[in-house]
Amino acid sequence: MKLIRYEIHKALSGRFWLIILSLLTIINSLLFLEPWRPGDMLGAGKSYRQNRPLFDFLYSADSAEYHEYIDDLTKKYGDEWKYSFAEYDRDGVPGRFLPSEIQELSVLSGCMGFIETLFPKILQDRAHIVDTARRLGSIAYEEDDYYAMRLNLDIIKRYSIKPALLPALATDENEGVFWVGSQTGWKHYFNFIWGNLFAMLFTLLISSRAYPLENKAGTVLYTTPKGRKHTAAAKLTASALIALAVSFFFSLINFLLTAWLYGLGGINASILSVLQFSMSPLNMTIGQTVLLFALFNAFGAICIAVISSVISYILKNNNASYLGSAILVGLSYGYYLLSGKSPNMPAVFRALPDITLWTRPMWMFETYRVVNLFSYPVKLEWVCLCFWLFVIVGSYIYVILRSEKGVKP
Repeated sequence: MKLIRYEIHKALSGRFWLIILSLLTIINSLLFLEPWRPGDMLGAGKSYRQNRPLFDFLYSADSAEYHEYIDDLTKKYGDEWKYSFAEYDRDGVPGRFLPSEIQELSVLSGCMGFIETLFPKILQDRAHIVDTARRLGSIAYEEDDYYAMRLNLDIIKRYSIKPALLPALATDENEGVFWVGSQTGWKHYFNFIWGNLFAMLFTLLISSRAYPLENKAGTVLYTTPKGRKHTAAAKLTASALIALAVSFFFSLINFLLTAWLYGLGGINASILSVLQFSMSPLNMTIGQTVLLFALFNAFGAICIAVISSVISYILKNNNASYLGSAILVGLSYGYYLLSGKSPNMPAVFRALPDITLWTRPMWMFETYRVVNLFSYPVKLEWVCLCFWLFVIVGSYIYVILRSEKGVKP
């Protein structure tokens, strides 16, 4: 541990790294806030904060409280309140409701639209997926197609679980929160990929100089076999830990910006209530999905750190290491873009070589993606995770063995 701490301290020594990290953080925050679109971004956050008590009530109300509230509105305004905001916008009739009431009723109109239209449609679509899987599974059983049988059984298992309902509409056997009213904030958070790209960039800059520094100094790396081996492992581990910390840092920054701009309403709601995930096999809350994506991003940063360190071990020159790592990342993402133009290419062949995939884990979870592995359906994210774990372990073994033998790159 002392050697790892020493390598971390040595890698981060110098004020210019703090300056670079601060600069990347500022750029990340500006890109996240998008100040060139203040009407869209700040307006959504302001609307949520103004109506926070109403959102809090809707997230926590039980059936009796919810229907009592709706009955009071109907007595006060008639059924007109359910579409009043649309009429107000279209006809421009002034004075129909007070400004505060307009805000309240617009929120409720949006709630009713989701509860009465979108939520039943999501359940209907998922039920259709299960029915289709049952039919195709029966056909596969008749044809002795073991993979298709297992595939459709897995689909049935994942999509038969009904997402939790809004408390006001919940039944005794299906309690919990489904609906989230503020779609804009969570959509923006899940679609934003620049933050982790900056984490990867900072990681690349740090890791690409790990071994050139040692080669330049000509120190313990080439003295004793034990010293060479332990130092090599410590350098890789230090780069990986720095990458882990930096990735979590940028994930936290983006989460805090989301909280400040939009609020965290619905964080305990089902991830399926964010419409882009409505057909996802995930059965998690929004908060759990945020944590899952942060872990995926961190793993991608670790992969970049280890591979950049290995490149620096081979090339032993700072500038050459920076260039080599940048070319690797560029080729990886370029391959993904080019392979996307081949619609018949299996998803696994598009995903595996792309190390930047971990900056956008949403791609793997928006829909059901599996790989046929020895006639068993295996989730694509597990295949990618195992592949890059193999690359990381192989990188450790390669550097340690060559260092132990005293082979200079």
